Amino acid sequence: MVQGVVQEVLAIEEAAVAMRAEAQAEAARLIAAAQQEAAELQERSRAAARRAAAEQQAADKAAADTECARILGEARAEAEAFEREAEARIDAAVTYVIERVAGRVPGAR
Repeated sequence: MVQGVVQEVLAIEEAAVAMRAEAQAEAARLIAAAQQEAAELQERSRAAARRAAAEQQAADKAAADTECARILGEARAEAEAFEREAEARIDAAVTYVIERVAGRVPGAR
């Protein structure tokens, strides 16, 4: 009878050791799977961040190009207006200088 109880205790201990080994192996598999999933999630997040950054950069470049074109257009229009104004006044300026040199303008020598 004692021998039967001892064998039963040994069998229970062996089963417990086997169950512990299985539990440790399962825990190791779960940890590895969780680490792999975390690495994949991290890579997906990085890829999404890279895509978002590229999209934002493209949008910012487009906005900057639009603003640059607007400013350049305004500057060209202003330069053209100054040029037209200068052309309109050149004849009067030349006439004034000639008259001044010729002494026909009051205050001239």
